[in-house]
Amino acid sequence: MNRLSWDQVWSSFAKTISQRSTDFKIKVGCVVVPFDNTGVLSLGYNGDHKGGTNERESDEVGQSGFIHAEINALIKLDF
Repeated sequence: MNRLSWDQVWSSFAKTISQRSTDFKIKVGCVVVPFDNTGVLSLGYNGDHKGGTNERESDEVGQSGFIHAEINALIKLDF
């Protein structure tokens, strides 16, 4: 039986989530899971703030003005 590892499952999920990004240059997804891999705590993708224009501020690398996927996931994390 070819069973996927949890790392493979979460990586695939993050890649799928990244497709929500409105950034045409790079799409990044993030999935936050507990140490025991029992579920998803939060997820995020790179993009604008809620209600933003979803347009890049610049085409230069690192200057898009978008929020990183990891930060978006942490913002949504329910403590």
